[in-house]
Amino acid sequence: MKREYAHEPPIVSVTQLNPEQCEVLLHENINAETRTTTGANGEEQTTVYTAQEYTLIIPWRDGIEDSIKANVAAWTEMARKQELEELLPEKLTELDNACRKAIVEGCWVELADGSTQHFALTEADQINLNVALEAVKAGADGYPYHADGELCRVFSAADINAVAAAAVAHKLYHTTYFNHAKQWATRAKTADELAGIHYGAQLPEDLAANMAKVIASVSGQ
Repeated sequence: MKREYAHEPPIVSVTQLNPEQCEVLLHENINAETRTTTGANGEEQTTVYTAQEYTLIIPWRDGIEDSIKANVAAWTEMARKQELEELLPEKLTELDNACRKAIVEGCWVELADGSTQHFALTEADQINLNVALEAVKAGADGYPYHADGELCRVFSAADINAVAAAAVAHKLYHTTYFNHAKQWATRAKTADELAGIHYGAQLPEDLAANMAKVIASVSGQ
């Protein structure tokens, strides 16, 4: 993870924790930055350092620091991979929760009378909408349903079909986006790159193209 320091950090730092273990701090991409601040004595310049920091807890042995310094690139790569492996499950859970929330929040639908109303899609809503759709498919001219915050009324068969179609498209979009966002997360090379992935963000070009292709194949566009 990228961190900031008052003093230039060492590339390798080893601290013995106990007779069996030690903590290894590895730093790469160390950069110095001069900042100007205004205080009681006027403008002051300070130098801060930024770097990618990785931590490993490994078995302690004499000479371990020299051994790491002799092959620091390999140790840094191992630490980077370990950090990503630890962070990835949390990111995937974050994306999954955001997807579920987006689906439940529902969608807007234009009805036959020209009005546009919002319909939530909780699990219960999806079951109720399915029941209404099956009734219409069986030949019913309409079925009782309600938009968010509205009284229940008999929706025409056309409106039930419109709401159901919008719900399917809404759920398809978000489940497909989530699938592609997961792929994006697994590609991350650093913790900062992974942290920058948020639900709803623009997908990388190839993933965005593939998602558009999938959506189009279902919608017939």
